[in-house]
Amino acid sequence: MWSELTRAALVGAGFLLIFGLAELWQRSGKPSAEMSRKSVHFAGGLLVLCFPWIFANRWTVIGLVSVFGLLIWGTGRVGLLKSVHGVARKTEGGLFYPLAVGLLFVLAYGNPVFYVV
Repeated sequence: MWSELTRAALVGAGFLLIFGLAELWQRSGKPSAEMSRKSVHFAGGLLVLCFPWIFANRWTVIGLVSVFGLLIWGTGRVGLLKSVHGVARKTEGGLFYPLAVGLLFVLAYGNPVFYVV
């Protein structure tokens, strides 16, 4: 069985892959910023849906959402990740999405059905 840290690194790499693919897609000029942003939300949502079966420790999830929350916030501040931040409207999803994932994981800890529903 893989260690908790190894699983966290793999999930982190999965998120980076999602962001990277969306950025490449956006730069190809094919999707609108809204479409690439929604795609990141959808793919990321599928990944976080699996958290109760991937992670045994709530601190791992808190660490992951903290790192990615800061990453999303930071890229928005410096103008990176146009696939996520390129929408015309002001959004706070970079803060609230990771916060909601972490809070939900902590509140539903030990009961995956509550987390998923």
